Amino acid sequence: METQNQSKFNPKFLVLVAVTAAASLGLGFSLENIFAGGFSFDPASWMRFAPLLAAFLMTSSLFTVISLTATGAVRALGVSLSALALGLPFMISPNPVEIPLGFAFLVPLAYAGSLLFLDYLAKRAVKIHTVFEAGIFSPAYSRFFQLFVFAVGILVYFSAQLVPQARLTIPEGVLAPALNLVVNQVINQVQNQLGNEQFTEEQFLTELEKTGVLKVLEEQYGILLNPQEISTPKKLAESLRQPLAEELTRDLEGLLEPYLPFLPLATAVGVALSLLFLTPIFAWASVGVFALVYRILVALKFASFERESREVPVLKIS
Repeated sequence: METQNQSKFNPKFLVLVAVTAAASLGLGFSLENIFAGGFSFDPASWMRFAPLLAAFLMTSSLFTVISLTATGAVRALGVSLSALALGLPFMISPNPVEIPLGFAFLVPLAYAGSLLFLDYLAKRAVKIHTVFEAGIFSPAYSRFFQLFVFAVGILVYFSAQLVPQARLTIPEGVLAPALNLVVNQVINQVQNQLGNEQFTEEQFLTELEKTGVLKVLEEQYGILLNPQEISTPKKLAESLRQPLAEELTRDLEGLLEPYLPFLPLATAVGVALSLLFLTPIFAWASVGVFALVYRILVALKFASFERESREVPVLKIS
């Protein structure tokens, strides 16, 4: 696949480089939008990944065209501008991921490395295959996506460090099962000891004190209940819920807080490993988009196919 003789300067290469850099800029803004909005399981939030996917596929396809047709200087220019374009959204204040100045170069550097590797693998694929078709670049796109995931992992690592440094907050939903279990155990214990006999509110308080439940709650959980608020089993359950939730929250926060320094690294590794499972999907999607892109370029006479002869090694027994 050729655009023109590489020994001559061709403005078409500048167009390709500019469009590829623009696609990388779109990729950077898509990542920035995802990190700014945070992650959730809301189906609507997943629509933010559509621009990311489109920008990634366009970048990989356009840069493959540059790799196959341009000189080394043009390819180096394409890598440099694309890497800077990707990192630009994260260097403009305010931004969702505050990367320290000493590490600010890591994201564009990792992206530049992935583009260079794509360049090498794309040119190698053409050399070892005699038939030009989009499918021969599938391994190259797989490696490109895997290295791109490394750049995403860097962003995840620094974004995880932005978690409020004061204390870890436990969502109420996490405590609900344990809270219900403790409350039900207390109520069941009270009902088993009191039996089915009907009591007035004063009698219920008297019998409740005899069971020793209030003493256990005070000694084990540090919970002091107002007698006026626990005159029935239902009121007892309602009064227990809030102080038990606070006690369980303190216990969990104390248990997890020593591990908070490892949270950014664990989050980055977890996200990276999850994304790596999508490698085949992104690779074949890139193959499909590249097949469409180069056919459009040929149809527009922006590029053309030329035949060439090459010597290839053949195994023989003489």
